[in-house]
Amino acid sequence: EILEGGLAPQATVMSWRGMAGGIEAARQKHDVIMTPGSHCYLDHYQAAPESEPLAIGGFTTLEKIYAFEPMPEELNAEERSFILGAQGNVWTEYMKTSEHVEYMVYPRAIALAENLCTPKAQHDFFDYASRLQAHFRRLDILEVNYANKLFDLSVKVSSGEDGVAVILEKAVPQGDVFYSLDGSDPQPSGMKYEGDSLINISSNFKAQTFIDGAPVGTPASIDINIHKAVGRKISLANPPAGQYAKGGKEALINGIFASPVRHNDNEWLGFSGDDVEVVIDLGAPMAIEQVSTRFYQGRGSWIYPPREIVLLGSRDGEQYDEIKSKQVPESSDAAVPVSIDFNPTEVRYLKMIAKNYGVISEDMPGAGSRSWLFIDEIVVE
Repeated sequence: EILEGGLAPQATVMSWRGMAGGIEAARQKHDVIMTPGSHCYLDHYQAAPESEPLAIGGFTTLEKIYAFEPMPEELNAEERSFILGAQGNVWTEYMKTSEHVEYMVYPRAIALAENLCTPKAQHDFFDYASRLQAHFRRLDILEVNYANKLFDLSVKVSSGEDGVAVILEKAVPQGDVFYSLDGSDPQPSGMKYEGDSLINISSNFKAQTFIDGAPVGTPASIDINIHKAVGRKISLANPPAGQYAKGGKEALINGIFASPVRHNDNEWLGFSGDDVEVVIDLGAPMAIEQVSTRFYQGRGSWIYPPREIVLLGSRDGEQYDEIKSKQVPESSDAAVPVSIDFNPTEVRYLKMIAKNYGVISEDMPGAGSRSWLFIDEIVVE
């Protein structure tokens, strides 16, 4: 904020609202400490919020901090000399105990320290993670309540007409990964993860790392819902807003549901003031009899479910006939489900229009503005 009023001659700028403020200050020949919230806030979540202590929000993993580059490429050599380094920040309004603070700070502070003390050409996260395991023993002796996320698994999916490919990634090479499809705890005697696993039935996928037969790290799980639209072609009449489009339009038919409590989950697509108009190409004419989806509701954040859903079908992608429409009932839920049942209808192209709630009333946050609309997986049966 100090940039907005003009800098005092000896001012040092801490760039926390991204990197742009630091870049501008360095060009004005002021010393800079890079501490953007995206990479340097240790009060953010570091794993799936559902399995973590309460945090203010955000998502900053150990790998993300280790990969942070505080020296902007946009600066020339002289301007770079004003970048003093970086700093990690932790704010404790959501942390009631020192143990909670330790859990949030370590080992992410260690990752930032090594990042800043190691030439960029020598950065190697796998090597760092291997050495960090030895460092954990020091933290144990010091009775530090650190977060050991090295053996946690991250889950990504890639959907196609043949099913959902589950891609697991881990921070360290040690250990074998086993999984189950029924939500039960994986066992070393069960299915071993050897690479992308293609799932073509609705499943509760759960995976765990094992070392010498013992489970380590937090299990990873994801519910997979196989339906007629999974992996098909999809188009949108209006694009989602950039910051709420990370999952891409394919997130609407990839078989994965969004978090029911976090609208910044990549599985939600967010539209600012627009209707949502979706066309799904099922690949060939087929009979369908139900379409369901969910909409996020967060009125304090200007996010409202739609007023009405309209379904239309076509055989050629040109001429559409209405299948059925439905008013969206009032609900207090954060994730508002809508299901539309109808007589079996044969279509190749399915169009769904979710009509934006419209202008927010005067007694609500965002009064006078058109509401946001967030939509989840579109399930076609």
